[in-house]
Amino acid sequence: MDEIDGWEPPEEAKGCDLAVVPKGLADIHPFTGERLIPEEHPALAEEATFAETLEIVKKLGAQRVVITHIEESDGLSHHHLAQIAEKFQREGLNLTFAFDTQIVEV
Repeated sequence: MDEIDGWEPPEEAKGCDLAVVPKGLADIHPFTGERLIPEEHPALAEEATFAETLEIVKKLGAQRVVITHIEESDGLSHHHLAQIAEKFQREGLNLTFAFDTQIVEV
C-alpha cells in the first residue's frame, strides 16, 4: 500500500496481525510542532499526513504496525523515529518504523 489519503480500512482488515503503511507527509515537525509544509501546499490535497496515517492505524487496530516510506527530507534519524515510536507504544500502539534490509516475522 502506497497511497492512503482518504482511505478507510474495510472491516475485514481491522484487527489484523500486521499492517504495513506509509508514513505520510511530515507537515508538522514531531518534536517542535513547527509547520514544515504550508497548509495550502498542493501535496497536502493528494497525500496523507503522518497525523492522518496515525488515525488510519488507530482504526485498523492491528496487532503490529510497521511504518514505511520514510523520507530523508524529513530530517529524522533512526534514533528520532525510535523516540516517536516509543511515544505511541506508551499510548498502546505497537508501532515501529521500517528500515532498509528489515525482516518482519509474522
